[in-house]
Amino acid sequence: EEDGHLVVHEAHYSNLRREVAYLVRWATAEVRAQYPDTGPVGLFDMSQWDGDTPGRMVGQLRHPEGTHVGGNDLDIAYYASNGDNTGTYACSSHDQYFCTGPANLLDVEKTTFLLSKLLQSPMTRVIGIDPAVADVVLPMAQDLQDQGLIDNAQQFGWKLAYGDGWPFHHHHLHFSWQWEGGYEGRDTATEGCGVSPELDPIALRLR
Repeated sequence: EEDGHLVVHEAHYSNLRREVAYLVRWATAEVRAQYPDTGPVGLFDMSQWDGDTPGRMVGQLRHPEGTHVGGNDLDIAYYASNGDNTGTYACSSHDQYFCTGPANLLDVEKTTFLLSKLLQSPMTRVIGIDPAVADVVLPMAQDLQDQGLIDNAQQFGWKLAYGDGWPFHHHHLHFSWQWEGGYEGRDTATEGCGVSPELDPIALRLR
């Protein structure tokens, strides 16, 4: 927690590559250094204890087949305007899949700053977010760059994924690392954490 993050799910779903763990630890610490009053941000599903997709051990996958494997992916809560960063919705209006209104519950500046830090690694493959979140973090990235707080606003345009193929990101972002063996060919427009609302682990926690 002193590094700016807090694991808020089952330990058996917390298998993560060392490189990814270091990046997330550094990025969340950078947010806290820039914004000292910030509470820890929640970390959710990584990979299952054996490197498989979380939920395989109980016969009910929590994410699409082939995602969240090998410790290459994890879900991170958004920074919230009310200060509770351990997992809440980015918007007050949603349909269990996407925000249906603006991301009015999001701390836009802190979330954008975190994204900037995660994107600094050349091994970051893609970060999935809700379209309503994209609507506010993209212009904020340019604002922060104009203020001299970040220097990689251009990466937001080609490293962030959002749209119809990325449901269930109205309450967290999905981080994906470049796999050593190469990505398995899935289209970034159709991956992410897309499962039914009944199995969505973060939505279940928020109900």
